[in-house]
Amino acid sequence: MKKRIIFSCLSLAFFASADLNAQQFNNTVLASKAGPFTMEVEGGCWTPPATYIQTNAQLLSRVEIKSQPIVPNEGLPVLSNAILANKCNPALQRDEANFNPDTFNPLKYFLNFTPGTSTTYRVDNSSYIIVIHP
Repeated sequence: MKKRIIFSCLSLAFFASADLNAQQFNNTVLASKAGPFTMEVEGGCWTPPATYIQTNAQLLSRVEIKSQPIVPNEGLPVLSNAILANKCNPALQRDEANFNPDTFNPLKYFLNFTPGTSTTYRVDNSSYIIVIHP
């Protein structure tokens, strides 16, 4: 019985660690795109300084994109309700119709990046959710 409990605890720790590592990889990949993502949104108005891009990298490091089945009446806000930040780049296009987690730029939207708790958005009619961690 003790062996079973120890095995169960070790298995749980392993899988939790693997999930955390996958999340950290996803967040690191997004943060590494901070320069191009910032320029896509802000480049039409000004050349953002390195400190601004670093701030955006920190924001992006808190964003996690993952797949989660749609649950009836889940109540998550949908991406299509987020305002597009297209003042400096009027050519910005929304991503809901052709969402690709590898190229998605969260900086294009006025999302809640400063909550006290995690904020989750559903990509309209898809299995993708966007989680912004505090």
